Amino acid sequence: AHHPHSPRANYELGRAYYFKFEKGGPDRKQAFDAARRYFAQATRVDPAFTNGLFGMLMLYQLAHATPPPALIDMLARRLALAPFANNDGNMLSQVMTCQEQGDCRLPPLMLRRILQAALSNPTLTGVNRASVLTTASRFFALGSNYAASLRMAREAAADDPGELQYRLNVVHWLISLGRLDEAQRALTRCKAEDTLGRHADYIHEQERRLRDAHLVQELKN
Repeated sequence: AHHPHSPRANYELGRAYYFKFEKGGPDRKQAFDAARRYFAQATRVDPAFTNGLFGMLMLYQLAHATPPPALIDMLARRLALAPFANNDGNMLSQVMTCQEQGDCRLPPLMLRRILQAALSNPTLTGVNRASVLTTASRFFALGSNYAASLRMAREAAADDPGELQYRLNVVHWLISLGRLDEAQRALTRCKAEDTLGRHADYIHEQERRLRDAHLVQELKN
C-alpha cells in the first residue's frame, strides 16, 4: 500500500499468495490470480528485476501448467542483458532442484535456454558464474550427459578456485563417467586440503561412490 512501485514489495506479496495457492482451499483460484498479478507488477516496475518472473515460472509449475512462451522470452532476455544479481544464481539453482525432485516438469529446451541466457551475460563472472555453471552441470546430468556435466564443473572450479566444493563436484562427475583413477587422485588432493573438515560428509560420499564403482568394474571383469 505504501510502496506500490517497489519490485520487492510486490514480489513478496506475490509469494504470500503463492503459498496460499500451494496450501489449497476454496479460494485457490483467487490466490493463483493474485500471485500472478503481483509477480507481474514486480516485473513491470523494474526492467532488471527477475524475481517476479521466476515467481511466475514456479507458480505455473505448481499449477502443473507450462509457462507461456512470452514469460520465458522475457526471463531469458533479462538474464542475458541485465546486470547479473547474486539472487539470479540462487533462483536458477532452486528451479533446478525443483526439476531434479520431479516437482517441476519444465521442457528441457526451455530450461536449457534460460541457463544459456544467464551464461551469456557479460556481467556474470567469478563466484556467480561458478554457481550458474554448477547448476548447468546438474541440468546435463538430468539427461545423463555426464561429459557435459564434467565440463561445466571444471569451468566452475576454474572460475572460483578457492572453493573446494567445486573441485569435489569434478570428482563426482569423474566417478559417474567411470574415470576412477583420475577421480581417486583428485579426491585425495581435495581431502588433504579439507583441513577443517568442512566437506567431510561430501568427501565420504564420494569415497563410497568410488568404492562402489570399483566393485562394479570388478564384477564386469
